[in-house]
Amino acid sequence: MYSHLAMLMLLTAAAAGADVLTLQSGESLSGRLIRVREGSLVFRTSLKGQLMTQMDQVATLSTEDNYVVTFKDETVRYGRFGTEGDATHLKPIDGAAAIPVELAAIHEAVPLPKTGTEASAEVLSPQWTVTSSLGVQARSGKSDAVQPYARIEAARQGESRLEGALALEGSDADDFPAWLRGSLLWSDFPETSWGPYASGEGARDTENTLESRTGLHLGVGRVLRRWGSAESGFLEGLAGLGLEYEAWEAADRRWPAWRYQQREQDTVLNAQLGLRYAQ
Repeated sequence: MYSHLAMLMLLTAAAAGADVLTLQSGESLSGRLIRVREGSLVFRTSLKGQLMTQMDQVATLSTEDNYVVTFKDETVRYGRFGTEGDATHLKPIDGAAAIPVELAAIHEAVPLPKTGTEASAEVLSPQWTVTSSLGVQARSGKSDAVQPYARIEAARQGESRLEGALALEGSDADDFPAWLRGSLLWSDFPETSWGPYASGEGARDTENTLESRTGLHLGVGRVLRRWGSAESGFLEGLAGLGLEYEAWEAADRRWPAWRYQQREQDTVLNAQLGLRYAQ
């Protein structure tokens, strides 16, 4: 009983001081309102990460900080959002009476600039998300195999995004890992324009004589589309140049049927065009 009570107190303390968002579906979330742009809201939660949804899908909204709010009729207000019952209002920074607002009529809302130590404490820090998995996979083709695998992924969302992944595979427990691959991607794409990205990767496959493969790509990309309600999603376009290096053991047969192994390597400059989708 005491442990349940302690957990409830911790959850209550964590929720204190947070912004609260309620969707038309009835789902209520606590976290941080990042911004509203062109009628699309970005809200960060501790459990679900970053959420994006249209303002007409929002039922109520309350915030701890003040925002510069621009409505579709070009009216500009300054204050923080509050909720009374099923209605949302804006509390002006000058202490005037609260103003009822229609959330679907909001075109843009950005945090009111802060000064001094207040600005340095702004809660816009990146947030890391880490996932891992273990399992067994079956492959069929030139050679059938059942292989164990392990995978770990990490992503950081802030003003820019950083994603990394590491995967290990093996044909059996005595030869694990026989295949290793890691990748890292950094991108900083504004909402409506092109931005830079950089990606790197490395791989090794001892079962297929791949000693190493490394690559680095640099280029530009942009967000083609964002969507989501309880989950965020995006479609991005990428264009860039890359430099890749490979080294492998090559087999050669010579008379009288002796087999020789020799190390070969290759460096390639290539172009990269791609689409990235996430949901």
